[in-house]
Amino acid sequence: VLLDKTDAHLFGSKRQQQDHKNTMAATSITFDPLDPKFQAKKEYPPDKEKLWKHAPESDGWMHAHNAIRADMLGLQECMKAIQSRGGKLQAWEVTALQQVFDVHYAFVHEHHHSEDEMLTPKMEERINYPNKLTSDHVGIVEALESLKKNVHSLKEADDVEAKMTILVADMESYAEDLKAHLHEEEEIGLPLLRAYFDPQEYAKISEEIMKNAPPLELGSFIHAMGVKRFRSEFMKQEGIPFFVWYLAFAGNVKAFEKQVVVPAEALKTGVASLPPKSLMGC
Repeated sequence: VLLDKTDAHLFGSKRQQQDHKNTMAATSITFDPLDPKFQAKKEYPPDKEKLWKHAPESDGWMHAHNAIRADMLGLQECMKAIQSRGGKLQAWEVTALQQVFDVHYAFVHEHHHSEDEMLTPKMEERINYPNKLTSDHVGIVEALESLKKNVHSLKEADDVEAKMTILVADMESYAEDLKAHLHEEEEIGLPLLRAYFDPQEYAKISEEIMKNAPPLELGSFIHAMGVKRFRSEFMKQEGIPFFVWYLAFAGNVKAFEKQVVVPAEALKTGVASLPPKSLMGC
């Protein structure tokens, strides 16, 4: 049974996502994608925005960012829940937290790969693309690698206060940097994309990205959006045939819920609903 939490995701709550929207609205970046300095070639003018029928908020790039934010917020909830319980780390908590973290870790790396290898090179053929939007990936990855080292150093019976206080603070710093980066891409990169590429041109890039996306990343993408919205709006918007849901996407969501949502909920409630081996999908 699919956990269609359209109104209140178990992983990355709707309240937190709304808080993000409010924060970003208050920190909107003034940017003009039509500024001639961004045009790399005369044959590619920035005149395509009028051809787009859906709003930027409905773009797959934005939805991918929403999924990363939801995963990140859910991971923070898990860490803070462990911290609030205090005492000693239990074996199942270590296993579950490492599993949830590893999915987020892989998602961020894969997302950067898609941007750096499939999207940005195409954009740079037409746009003098701001270097900061790609160079920021380096610092984010360094912070992510440090977090991975610390998360995987956890072991049963560790003192929660000693370990989780540092981990929660490091996660907060990483989250702030990542949120700021995603916001810049949405306020600068996405408007440039829509100015210099028509929907059909971008669809070819987007299709390639989705085709190469790992199952858990797609599962996160759909879960954060909500199954109903994904099926009724996004699939139609992108021209994805309905039967692909049954061939691939439904399984992607189930895998994400099993490997992330279930252990995350256990971490937040403090009740190990499944034994460690089951949490690992064994």
